[in-house]
Amino acid sequence: MNEIVRVYSMPDADLMMFASNLVQTMTRDSAEFADYAVDAAAISAFAALGNQFEEFPPDTFYSADVSIAVEDKDAIRETLINETRKITNRALVKWGEDSARYAKFGVKGISKMTDKELLATTRLVALTAENLLSQLITEGLTQDMIDDYALLSQSFESKLNALANAIEIRDTKKTERIILGNKLYSFVAKYCTLGKTIWEKVNESKFNDYIIYEKSPGGLSAPKNFRFFRGSRVFAWDLVPNAT
Repeated sequence: MNEIVRVYSMPDADLMMFASNLVQTMTRDSAEFADYAVDAAAISAFAALGNQFEEFPPDTFYSADVSIAVEDKDAIRETLINETRKITNRALVKWGEDSARYAKFGVKGISKMTDKELLATTRLVALTAENLLSQLITEGLTQDMIDDYALLSQSFESKLNALANAIEIRDTKKTERIILGNKLYSFVAKYCTLGKTIWEKVNESKFNDYIIYEKSPGGLSAPKNFRFFRGSRVFAWDLVPNAT
């Protein structure tokens, strides 16, 4: 599937304001636009589309949800690793690091495991602890400990699912916002073309009301508000006027 990209280079906030002003300008020139089959209903529909885009949450809104989900997942991950060691270290003390029974737990390098690897390992730890419970009672292991550990593993899985869902929502909403912005801009471009057609060599002031991008002498300015979202590992910055 091809990636959906923005067809306009102005910041979303500028597009919102330009569209809002354009509605007022078109209303002023409604008699002239009627000659091009753009009536009051079309202008109202354009205004509604602009309002819809204004009310659509920005990308940072959903990226923040991803960051929150990452923080929640990381917090329980650390707890899960600690609780894993509390169980497996009992086997380590009883049989030694090179023993086959300790190896059954599969916890070597646990702190460097990916989240999916850690989840699979915790399932193995719970199963192995059940199998060796009668032998590890002497080290203080109980069935309640194993049951609590299994619940913690399930909670970790829930956090992983929540993170995956937050990422999916963020990506979906980002695409939806781009599509909506592109749709709004397509009408902006259409109506501005008509507006310039109406007023070209007739009224320079009104003609200028339909110019979308002003020429920028001196080239592009440096990006501003550069930032990094740690949870989602995304860099972002404000769009630079006239940049593509």
